Amino acid sequence: MSCQTTTQIITKYQLIIDTFVLSVVASATTFLILYVFDCVPFIYNIIKLEFYLVKHDCFIICNISRGSYKIIRSFTGHIFNIDDSRSIIEHMICNKNSRLILDTYGGDVASNDEILAHISQSENKLTTYVMRKALSAGTTIALASPCLYMDENAYLGPTDPQTTISGDDIPIRTIMKLYEAKKENMSDSYLLKYYELKPFYDENVILTTKLLNNKFKKDVSNANKMSLIHKFSSGDISHSTPITFKYLKEFIKINVLIPVEIYYIFKIYTNIRRYL
Repeated sequence: MSCQTTTQIITKYQLIIDTFVLSVVASATTFLILYVFDCVPFIYNIIKLEFYLVKHDCFIICNISRGSYKIIRSFTGHIFNIDDSRSIIEHMICNKNSRLILDTYGGDVASNDEILAHISQSENKLTTYVMRKALSAGTTIALASPCLYMDENAYLGPTDPQTTISGDDIPIRTIMKLYEAKKENMSDSYLLKYYELKPFYDENVILTTKLLNNKFKKDVSNANKMSLIHKFSSGDISHSTPITFKYLKEFIKINVLIPVEIYYIFKIYTNIRRYL
């Protein structure tokens, strides 16, 4: 009787274990199937995007996390993180007169300076399309391009440089305002920050002025020129404030007749972004 009871208990627990194992296997299989089906559209779209980028001599600069960037770069050689200045410059050298699609919130100052230096020194004519946004460093790349196109709903943004303090992005202009208000009582660390960062701010004002002067329409008054330069570079407005095409078209030279293939490429690109 005791042996039968023991056997029944073992059988009962074996049944529970078997049920649990089958449940885990079924869940893992379901997850794997869903994952594979989720990956198929991504792989299809990235291959299709690469085909059209090559066909129409285009490349894309955007913001992608490090992990996603490695995945993207395994499928395409025509999509770049804005901070990967070396790869971007190598691409522009090897692909003369190529077309750039910008979709970025901005990036590293040093990387951006390298890209701008190459654009200014290159004899190649870079055509840039802003379909949605090109903020901060992306704005300077757009303004530096010899030929700029913008969608009617697209926008640029202020170019004033930012710094990181205690993990937060702070406009350098804020440090300068703090210095102007409390320079007698500022701590040594903030004084050092001020003297370290102010040259970056001044250099950006000079750069933005130069870029805009190359883009202004002939009939724009000096007062409007100074106003737009101030709007972009002063840091007196939020760094995320959109400066829209509808506003810019009154002052700077912007092309609007964007080729249909650029719209198609951007549509595929936005589908891919959903997976990143």
